[in-house]
This record gives sequence, structure tokens and C-alpha cells, in this order.
Amino acid sequence: MESVEQMANYNTITKIFVANVTSEEISSTASTLAKTVNDYIQTLDDSSNEIISISSAVCDGTHNVNTGRLFITIVHKG
Repeated sequence: MESVEQMANYNTITKIFVANVTSEEISSTASTLAKTVNDYIQTLDDSSNEIISISSAVCDGTHNVNTGRLFITIVHKG
């Protein structure tokens, strides 16, 4: 019996956003991380760019505002 291995083709796109976060972070405020991420999500087609995952992590700080840098990762179908 022959074993055939096939790689899965998930056809995903990973987008990473990085910024310092301030207490003014709302999705309607220009030049904020919240606005940038919201605008990116709004460009996705819900029938072909289904979001698989959104996660965040902090570097050199905490999730509190004004400390460190925040990384937001969005994985969606491509």
C-alpha cells in the first residue's frame, strides 16, 4: 500500500499591525491603530475573505494604554 502525503492549501493571508496604543483608540479616529485595523477589516469580502483569527500581543509593556507596543494579527482566507 502506498502512502501519499498532500499538503493542505488553506489559501490564507496574515496581516500584522504594530503600533503604540493611546487612550484615544477608537475606530473612527484617524491615524490610530483602531482605525487602521477597522479599515482593513472593512475591505475584506465576507464571502471570500472569511476571518479565521484575530489576536493581539504586547511587547515591552502591558495591555494598558500608553505602555509598550501592541501587535494585532489578522488571519483570513485569501
